[in-house]
Amino acid sequence: MDSITLIIAFLLTGAFALPLILNAQKNKKIQKTALNNYKTFSQSQGLTIGEQEFWRNAYYLGLDAHKRILIYSADLAKETPECIDLSGLKALHKQEVSRMSGQGKGKEKIIDRISLELEYWNKPMRKTLEIYDGERFSALVGEPVVLARWLEILSPLISSAAEVKAGSPKKPMLLNH
Repeated sequence: MDSITLIIAFLLTGAFALPLILNAQKNKKIQKTALNNYKTFSQSQGLTIGEQEFWRNAYYLGLDAHKRILIYSADLAKETPECIDLSGLKALHKQEVSRMSGQGKGKEKIIDRISLELEYWNKPMRKTLEIYDGERFSALVGEPVVLARWLEILSPLISSAAEVKAGSPKKPMLLNH
């Protein structure tokens, strides 16, 4: 190969790769800023976050297991994170809204929404935490795994009826994931 062909190949490769590199750097900056904002928020609330997860440059879950407080946000840019007390937690529920598209062998399941629902002993309504919304995002990118992971993390914090009645929920387990 001659030097002109190598230079053209190098320039074309660079032209293709540059937007990908710039986008990755932009996403890292967004994620770093968001995590710093969540850290500042949790510190202002007197919380020490052990487990946390940030996905889609929007959603956030963080847990202070000692104080039994979950921080949640569906979009930090549009809303203040929410502190959710997990005392008196009765059960966790996976909620999925889906529909079938197509006909015959071409039928496929379209997931419109995935949520984590928190059910309490002393509250009639469940608390719903959005994990994925098909109106905002066109496809799933690991949200079922995020949901499964948080079901596992939060399961040890479920209280029995006797613990709630006695006013002393069981001590949370320290989780290292």
